[in-house]
Amino acid sequence: MFKYKYMISAVVLVYNEEERIVSCLKALKWCRQIIVVDMSSEDNTVELAKSLGAEICIVEKENNFD
Repeated sequence: MFKYKYMISAVVLVYNEEERIVSCLKALKWCRQIIVVDMSSEDNTVELAKSLGAEICIVEKENNFD
């Protein structure tokens, strides 16, 4: 009936995480939906997340995200 056993969405907040985003999103592959909220990364984080099928929301970095 459903493609996924659980109807769970994951939201991942990121900023310049190109070194870790692939393994993170692969670990969440069991989720029905993966949303990446990017704080205006300056590396390839967004492109890598898109290539793995994540939905992307880009927001301007107003505060220190560290």
